[in-house]
Parts: sequence; structure tokens; C-alpha cells
Amino acid sequence: MKHRIWRVWFVLGGLCCAGETRSLFAAEGQRSVLADTENAALRVEPIALQKNLLPNASFEQVEAGRPGPWAWDRRNTDATTTIDETVAHAGKRSLRITNGTPFSPHVYGMFHLPDGVAVKPNTVYTFSCYVKGDQIGLAWFGGGREWLQRARFPQKTDGQWVRVVLSFTTGPSDAKIPVLLCTESPCRPFWVDDVQLVEGPDPMPVLDPQTPSGASFKLAPHPALLHLEIPAAPVLDKPGSALPPVWNPTRFPRGQYVFALQELSATGSLYLPRDLGDSLLLARLEAGDGALLAEATRQGSLRAGAHRIMLGFATAGLTGGDVALRVLCEEKEAQAGSRLRVEASLARKLVTVAGAEALLKRVEALGDELRRHVERLAREGRDPAYPLATLTILEDFVGYAREDIAHGELARAYDAAVAMEEIGRKALHRDFLPPVPRYQTAASRPSFRLDGPAQLGTVRWPDGRMETGRPIQFVGVGHFGQVARDLEKLNSFGMNIIQVEFGPQSVLVAEDQVSTAAIDGFVKLLDRAAKAHAAVNLLVSPHYFPEWALAKWPHLRDASGGFIGYDVHAPEARALLERFLRTAIPRIRHHPALHSICLSNEPVFTEVTKSRFVREKWQRWLVAEHGTIDQLNRRWGTSYRDFQAVGVPPTEFRDAPIVCDFVRFNQEAFAEFHAWMAGIIRELAPDVPLHAKIMVHAAMMRHAHGIWSVDPQLFAELSDYNGNDCIKYLHAEGPWACGWQMENAGYDLQRRVADKPIFNSENHLIPDGTLDEVPPEHVANVFWQGAVHGQSATTTWVWERTYETGHAFTGSIMHRPACVEAMGHAGLDLMRLAEEVTAFQRMPIEVALVWSPTSLLTGPEHLDVSGRVYEALNFCGVRVGFVTERQLTACAETGRLAAPLADVKLIVLAGVTRLPPKAIEALKKRNACLALGKPPHQDPYGRPLPTQLEGVPQLPIPRTSQEAFELLQGPIAKAGCRRPVMLQTPEGKPAWGVEYLAVTHQGRLLVNLCNYLRGPQRIQVIREGQAVGGTDLLSGRELSGILEMPSLRPVLLAIQ
Repeated sequence: MKHRIWRVWFVLGGLCCAGETRSLFAAEGQRSVLADTENAALRVEPIALQKNLLPNASFEQVEAGRPGPWAWDRRNTDATTTIDETVAHAGKRSLRITNGTPFSPHVYGMFHLPDGVAVKPNTVYTFSCYVKGDQIGLAWFGGGREWLQRARFPQKTDGQWVRVVLSFTTGPSDAKIPVLLCTESPCRPFWVDDVQLVEGPDPMPVLDPQTPSGASFKLAPHPALLHLEIPAAPVLDKPGSALPPVWNPTRFPRGQYVFALQELSATGSLYLPRDLGDSLLLARLEAGDGALLAEATRQGSLRAGAHRIMLGFATAGLTGGDVALRVLCEEKEAQAGSRLRVEASLARKLVTVAGAEALLKRVEALGDELRRHVERLAREGRDPAYPLATLTILEDFVGYAREDIAHGELARAYDAAVAMEEIGRKALHRDFLPPVPRYQTAASRPSFRLDGPAQLGTVRWPDGRMETGRPIQFVGVGHFGQVARDLEKLNSFGMNIIQVEFGPQSVLVAEDQVSTAAIDGFVKLLDRAAKAHAAVNLLVSPHYFPEWALAKWPHLRDASGGFIGYDVHAPEARALLERFLRTAIPRIRHHPALHSICLSNEPVFTEVTKSRFVREKWQRWLVAEHGTIDQLNRRWGTSYRDFQAVGVPPTEFRDAPIVCDFVRFNQEAFAEFHAWMAGIIRELAPDVPLHAKIMVHAAMMRHAHGIWSVDPQLFAELSDYNGNDCIKYLHAEGPWACGWQMENAGYDLQRRVADKPIFNSENHLIPDGTLDEVPPEHVANVFWQGAVHGQSATTTWVWERTYETGHAFTGSIMHRPACVEAMGHAGLDLMRLAEEVTAFQRMPIEVALVWSPTSLLTGPEHLDVSGRVYEALNFCGVRVGFVTERQLTACAETGRLAAPLADVKLIVLAGVTRLPPKAIEALKKRNACLALGKPPHQDPYGRPLPTQLEGVPQLPIPRTSQEAFELLQGPIAKAGCRRPVMLQTPEGKPAWGVEYLAVTHQGRLLVNLCNYLRGPQRIQVIREGQAVGGTDLLSGRELSGILEMPSLRPVLLAIQ
């Protein structure tokens, strides 16, 4: 049975749970609408109150500490749920959730209804709940068939209860669905209350939990209640009238700000214990000083029970600022000696189109002033490179902000305007303006040459002086149309390289038809780049494979991986790729603006069990590796009759000899495919550098996109650059400000497998879809610290903008003017200080961690332990790197480690359980080895090693990286590692969390420092027992005594 109640709405900020799409000012013909003026309207309309299908939805009934019938399963996490009687949205209790387990696939804690909930097929239902917390992590409420319906929680709610809502339609066979709440990543404690599942597209008002929820829907007596809130789902009152404050909630907390394009609106709920005869419902919009801006009223009778209210105020004439919404419900005449009166208020900072436009006009005026400043600096002979970068941003991004407003993205536009005003004012007052050399494209190839980690080319100084043989740091953007449109202004932004792409699909458009349009367009781009003194990296994109070829040769689909959707070992595929390369490369090979060629995009090759060509290659590899099937069976402990009986294993990590061998084979075969492509290009264009953008962060992981098909050493051997695609994201929780470990470790591995520059041609520093704040300090840190760890070229993902929700470009750097400035200024810093950076890149490695994929195949321990040790070593003042199993095996044959490892003084085995026998031989010849945990005692197949690694000092496995830091101080000193300076706290203790390296360059000691902890640190630089200072070459400041190290802001200290 359904009972009628009244719905009364106010919609503040366009966040309306009921999903209304009609304007309050366009609701003619509805008797429930009352428009008091052109600028204010109030609607009261009846609704049918739907039953909440979830039992004990407010967790008020508790037995033995648990809110039955709900159940908790922490599964493979340390997550907890408890009933909290001190925090509640309604009633007296809520559910408190914690989780400290790192995110990983299929790792989560689950709060659920064991029996699920009965539903009707092909019917609309709505999940909702209230959540409150800070740093909530990855969590959601919902369920449905296959758990596909997930109302994800915001990262933080700024002290407010926020309602999350998700409507969905059941499937044709759905009779019962699971309902659950999941936490999937570390979080601070957060609370959930008033969970709900109702039939229909709207969530229902949350009544007091003591109200009976049976079929009769009888409302028990309660005091009158009036409550205002901003729900979580958007409402479009007028077309594009209001926006939820979801962009940058750190700067604009949802409980403090509201963005309104045309109409300010709010929702409210009202409960009345009895009927009201003649009554007044009054809503006022007031300025911060109490002045009345608008009001709406409703007079008449109101029925007892629950009500919702929707109220709207036009904002066209408002510039924004502090506002308050005040609502009063009052009975005109007393009944039974009392007159009912309830009121509520809601305060917000209002942002309107007019307010945003006023700010943009200030930014335009600031840009005019900054342009005059840049021109004045140039006349005075001072290099305006840094303020010019800021000016270029202001000139472009004011227009982008206005486009955002036109597309309804008022919050994003306002955020950009605020950021532009901040960076513009700082640029006007910047007094550290050192000269910056600029890269010059040569008249003919090559425009630069490679020398170890460096790219040596010609630069032009601001005074016109040309310098040859100077290190070049390439910093730029990718990867689609916008980089081409902005090519001529790239240097003004502070950048000098782009990456673009085309592939065989664009050239071999049919089996008998070749199109040169993409090649012609690329040549024109190169011509423009040469004039603009910008370099262009071309991704030849083998993943853009012609559909006609897949249709002609269906067996090409028998193998794939990641972006590559075909069998790279099939002769038909290779013939097509070769035809493409021989068509395209001769047209571009001589162009001086061509920086390099990238062979593939995020290459992996994992789905191969059906491929005849993989199987044949695999079996030939086994013959070469083992000689006879009897030898294979002895090593593997198997009983295969012949090599043809050994199939291709599925992509599944397990401790099995066949997996160990197949991973090595697949790595080698996939690298051979890239070497084959490289061979064709080198035949045609021998002086064009090559690389592939392997996901080096994943290549060190026990993951299908990691070691299953990619070995960074094998890719380094076929390339001229250590190419990669890598990530370095902010951390929302934990001690570290960002995830620095994966990128730094990946770079340190690549630089030790080959003495070549690193080119990160898809630099991921902002996660796709991120709407929250990204501090400019994080962006600058990614580029500077990347260079210190070996990066000499990079193109940032992604120089594009979008208005599509959920698009990969959403939240990109091109929506963030302050981050673009940080990127450009970092590019200028790296060009200006390229010689100093190269000195750090050329530092000899002194401590090497053994990187053991064979140990990693058995489980995560090796990755975990080596990760802790790697973290610790970065704070010890020594250059850290890795030595691979392949390098150790080669060392056993040659008697020496490869050149990048020639100066290693200490080799550390961290959680290494298995190694090839040849690797053990190499380690036995080294004087300085250290094992954390037991030394390796098994070969790659899990058999006892023929000879054990005896006499190696052992330390216990550290439980934390800080414990490892303490354990390693003695062995590092004993090994004789060079540490010209040490870091300590003002109290004289070793400093933790600040990475530092020291190198002598041109007669002075350079110390690079970076604080990776979330908060600021106070340190001293100790040299020969004394605290020393010097000049920070990045900022120009003189530093001495106790150094204040903000989070993520590097310092390059020059000590005379």
C-alpha cells in the first residue's frame, strides 16, 4: 500500500536527490507551483512514500555489537566496522569503517546482507546512503547483479553528511540482488548511516529511525522538524542553471561553496506532527550582512507528516559571496494553546557567472600588466622566460575558462580564474630571473647526440650567444591534436618537445591502397617544429592495426595484449608492419626536428594461449634451453613425452617451473618483436634514436602488465633511450605526499641496465578523471626529481581538454593553469641547470638491490621487502640502483658487472629466495653482499641450489622502511660508500624522509634534497661534522643553518 505525503523542495546548488530536470521558472500548468516573483519560486507537491527495502537501515538495532541482519566480512584486509554511538545522521548510531590495507585487485572488506533483497525484474530502483569522513579512500555502496551498481563515496565530506545516490534498472531475470558496502583501499575512519533501497528513481526522505517501516507507513508522533541540506545528485532547474561543487573540493568544500549558473536552489525536508490550518512557509535568501536578496512564500494548509520543499532563486543579478538561506514554517493561529513554529538556515559561499566573469576581467587586466612587464624586462636585457610562461598561460586559459562557463563548468572556470590571479601576481613580483638557454633545431640531422644519460646539442642564450655540446633537457606534452595547434607557442610555455602518433591503419587504408595523408601532415608538423625550435617524437603506433587485415586473417586475433590486438609473431602481421614502416620512415628520416621514434605504446603481450606462432616459438625456445625432453622433465619434475606436448600456460602467476620458463621466453620473444621493428627502422634511418614506452612501474610488479611479457633490460638493449610510460601520483593518505617509489625505482632500474637517457613519453602525474586539487609543487617535483633519477626527455599526458564526464582527459593538466606553469617553470629550470642535473645522472651507483623476477614469481614477498629497502636507501645519501638476474648471470661468464654497475660497493639481497646458479656464482665473487632475510637457497625451479651463497652477512627482514633505514647505516659505512654530506635533524638524529644526493661539479659540491613526507621537515646538512649552507640554485635563495623543507619542493644546494 502507498500513502500520500507532501513533497516540498528547495534546491541549493542544483543538487537534488529526486533527479528533477524541470526549471522552477518553467513549470507552468502545475498547480503545486507558486512563483512569488520573477526571481524566486517555491514548489510543494505530493509524493508516494516508498518502502525502504533494507532492514535496520539506520543500524539502531544492535546485538552483540552487530547491527543484524547485516554481516561483516573483512576478507583479506585489516578493515573494521563498528557501531558508533557518538556519530549519527539520524537516530543515535552509525557504522564506523576503517581500512589500512593497500589497494589491490580483489582485496576488499564487505559489509552486506547475507540473504540479499528481493526485487522485481525490469524495474527501476535507487540505492542511497549518507556518508561522512575525511580521506575515505575507495569505497562504495550498492550491489545488484554481479555487483555492477556502485554508488562511490567522495574522498571527503568536509565535516558534513553527504548523500550518495544511484538509480538502476534490474535485469529481466533479477528476483533477488546482493546489497553491500565495500572498502577497497586505506582510509581514515569514516561513517555511513541511513542506507536505503527503494523502488523508483528517487531516494526517499530519511525519517527518524524509530518510525515504523511496515507496510502501513504509519508515522509515529514526533516533534516538528525542519532540516536543510545539499543532496548529492544534480538538478537542472533552468537549462544549465546549477552545478554541484565537485571540481576541486579541497579548495571549494562541498559544505561551504555552491556554484550557480542561473539559479540558486536548495532542498529541505519538513516533518509536521499534526495538520496545520492557516500556515506560512517563508524562505529568504540573504547576503552575508543580512540584507534581503530575495524571498519566496507559501500560505495555506499543510498535512501532518513528512514533506519536501524545493526553492529556487535566480542569480543573474548576483555577483556572489557569502549568502544564507533561511526557512520558516509557522502556524498563524494557535491550536490547543500552542502555535507550531520551526525554522532552519543554511550558509554558503555563492559563486555565480557574474562573479566569475568579474574575476576573469581582473585576470585579463593582470595579463596586460604582465605583458608590459615582460616587454620591459626584454628591453632591459633581462630574460623574461619565467614570467613569459605565466603570461602565455593567462592569454590562453582565460578563454578556456569562458568556454567552461558556456559548457556549464562554472566551478572549473572559477578555479582556473583564482589560480590565474595567484600565479599572475607572483609573476609580476618575481625577482629571481636567471637567463635560460633554449634548444635550437639544427639545419640538418642530427640536432643532438646521445652521450650516456645526456642529450648534447646546441642552445641559444638570451643574449644571442650560441653554445654547442650542452646537455638538453626535453620537457613537453602529448599526444593528440592540441599539441600540434600549440606548437609555435611551446617555447613560450617553457617547453620544447611534443609527442604525436600515427600508425599503419592511417597509411595502409586498404589491402591495395596507400594513403600518405598522415605522413604528409606529419612532415608539415616537422617543418613547423623546426622553425619553432621544438622537437617532435613520433609514436609509430603498431596498435593502430587495419581492420581489413584482421578480417582477412582472422587468426591474427589469436594473440593480443593491452593495446596490441593481434599476434605480433604472425608473418602476416609482420609483413604489414614492415610495409608500413618502409612507406613512412623514408619520408621523415632526414628531418632535423624529428627527435626520435617510439616503437610501441604501453606494450604488453599476455593473451597468447591460442597462438600457433607463440606455441611454435615457445617449443623451439625450450629445446634451446633444455636440449632434451628428459632434461626438461628432470628440471621441472614433469613427465612430458616430447616438447610438442608442452603447451602455452595461461596468464596466471603460480609457483611452477613452466611459468618461470614461459615468462622468460615471453619477455625475450616480445623484445625480439620490437628489435625486429627497430632493425627495419635503423636500416632506413640509422641516426634516428629509438625506444618503446614500456610501463616500467608495472614491469617491476607481479602483474600481467608487468613481468609476464616485459623485461626493461631487454628493451634497453634494443633501444637508444630507456623508454617508458610511468606514473607518479599524489597520495591521499599515508606518510608520503606522493607515490614516488614506483617511478624513481623504475628509472633507477633502467639507468643500471643501460647507460642511456630515459625518455618518459607518457608522463602520468595526474590520474585520469581526477577532479580534486593537484598542487603545483607535485607537478614540478615529478619533472625535477625524474631528471635527477635519469630522465632527460618527457612528454606529459595529456595536453587536451574535455567536457565529457568520465573521459580520460577529464581533470588533465590542461584544465589546471597553475600546474601548467609549474611544468613550464620546471622545464626552464632543467634547461638552465642541465649541466648540474647531468652531473647527478652520471653519479656512479654504489648500492645495488638484486632484482629477482624468479623470486617474485613465487609471491609478493620480494617486491614488499625490496620496496621497503629501496625506500630506506633513498634517505641514506647514496646513489641506489638495481642489478638484474641477467646481469649477474653474464657477470659469472665475464667476471665483471656491466659498466653502469662497475662502481658498486654493496649488493643487497632483499627478500630474494631464488636465483639462477650462475647468478650465485657471480655473487660469491663479490666481497660486499648483504642479505635481508635468508640468502637465496633455491634455483628458479624451486630446487636446492647446487652451491649455496655462504658467508654473506644477514640482517632480519625489516618490518618497515624506517626500520630498514636504521639497519642499513652500518653496512653502508662499512662498504666505504662515499657520502660527502649527511642529513640530520636539529636534534642531531639522522633525518628521515628527505632524499639527498651529493656530487662535485665544476669545483663546488651540489646537494639535491627532496622531502617526500606529507608535512614540512627541518634538517641540517652536515659536512665534515659541521652544518653548512649555500645557494639554492632553483630559487636563488641563500640557505644556512636549519633548512626548512616543505613537502615535495626540491632544493639544489650549491656549497662552495
